[in-house]
Amino acid sequence: MVIWNIARATFKECTQKKVMWILLGVALLIIGLSFIFSFFAPSERLVLIKSMGLGAIYLFGAGIALIVTAGLIPTEIERRTVHTVLSKPVERWQFVIGKFLGIALVLFMNLILMGIALLIVIMGQGSVRAEGFVKALVSNARILEATLLLFFYLLILSAFAILFSILTTTNISIMLSLFVFVVGSLSDYVESLINVSQNPLTQIFLKALHLLVPNFGNANIYNPVIHGYIPPGEFLYLLLAIAYALSYSLILTSISCWAFAGKEV
Repeated sequence: MVIWNIARATFKECTQKKVMWILLGVALLIIGLSFIFSFFAPSERLVLIKSMGLGAIYLFGAGIALIVTAGLIPTEIERRTVHTVLSKPVERWQFVIGKFLGIALVLFMNLILMGIALLIVIMGQGSVRAEGFVKALVSNARILEATLLLFFYLLILSAFAILFSILTTTNISIMLSLFVFVVGSLSDYVESLINVSQNPLTQIFLKALHLLVPNFGNANIYNPVIHGYIPPGEFLYLLLAIAYALSYSLILTSISCWAFAGKEV
């Protein structure tokens, strides 16, 4: 109950941030600008709309996760509101977990709104008239599948941002979290650099980076979703990818609880 109350308060606090609504509004605007592809053939137009829409969800979802999360605990400490919370029968680990769950709710709301907006835009491109509403909805529902998978991986990013915000300042937390996100998004490229590098020290550094930084590329199932095919073993892949994301988030949140327990506030 205590954790849930903190989560609800965190959700309410985050939804009052103007920057979150600005980022969400820009993302929805980009998703809605499908008319710029009207001069393409219908099949090409759908591919471009899906590509642009999913790309916007990926980038703006990460931006919302970073900006909303990184300053949450430092702001509580600066305003001394954390003292009010911790003066009640609230453990520090409950405070951290409640904050994380509140951010998870915020991310879920934003990503679902963006995913539904993209789904509406796609269905408005003639597929409803051609296939009927139910069939068009089923055939394009994998947009929400891709969005939901991204949600689990952005939980990792939020967990990193919480940990860094406990250990450092807000600005440094944003920079470190952004570094993790960029490196994690380029995980396959980092792996290829390991194979071509001739310097042993560089190889050791890149291997450590590749091992420690989560592979955000696992959340990218965009190609099959965009081009409308289901690769073999996709269901098992989704289960393993979600388990990976949840495990990573759990480990980081546990470390955050330990770090916050020893932090002077």
